[in-house]
Amino acid sequence: MQNKTIRIAPSDISFLADCPHCLWHKYNTGLKNVSIFPGVFSTLDVNQKKYFNPLGTKAISNDLPDGEVDQRIADKFITSKVLQDFEGRPFQLGGKADLILKFFDGSYGVIDNKTTKIRENQDYYIYQLESYATILEQPDLNTSEKFFDANGVDCYAPVTHMGLSMFEPTEIVDHSDETVTQLFARKWQAVERNPKKLLTKITSMMDIITSPTCPDTSACDRCKLYKNALEAAK
Repeated sequence: MQNKTIRIAPSDISFLADCPHCLWHKYNTGLKNVSIFPGVFSTLDVNQKKYFNPLGTKAISNDLPDGEVDQRIADKFITSKVLQDFEGRPFQLGGKADLILKFFDGSYGVIDNKTTKIRENQDYYIYQLESYATILEQPDLNTSEKFFDANGVDCYAPVTHMGLSMFEPTEIVDHSDETVTQLFARKWQAVERNPKKLLTKITSMMDIITSPTCPDTSACDRCKLYKNALEAAK
């Protein structure tokens, strides 16, 4: 696997990289430690986009430059060109971006809608956002031809803004026999670009993915739970 180009999912960088055992298996054997994502979050995401996307970037946050959401590319699979980690190993980034912004000054943005507990620190999302910024600035030929050529460009660069548009359910203010009206707190959190931080993380992931042997389960509470359950069932 040392010379093979590894396609890395941006979500894995944020949520799978902390367990070397799970990471190694996904990229070497296809065995996945899958979490079930409640469907209600997808429904919330669809409705948030349905409302905000046609309104332009200022409806998302006044801190963003004037522009619009590129609805043609949102939720479509896009892939970077072949890149190299700090050890010279080839990889690609590939996944479905949440929201891509086109600013009227010629720059671009990447944001995620998150229905979540609003916190000041959501730093683990930087890897996903920076991954999609990298893909937009350095797309492979298929992504470029499919999504960018129609706009007269071969990439979306520079990506100048990244961030989270967070929604947190709060109080219920009204109801009927069939509906409930519930308020949501909303907050925009800008995330600064940091390509070096992303590449450092990917290099550490590639160390694990290209290892000839699978790491043990000691770093993952979920893996230890599964292992203990299997041993108890013997």
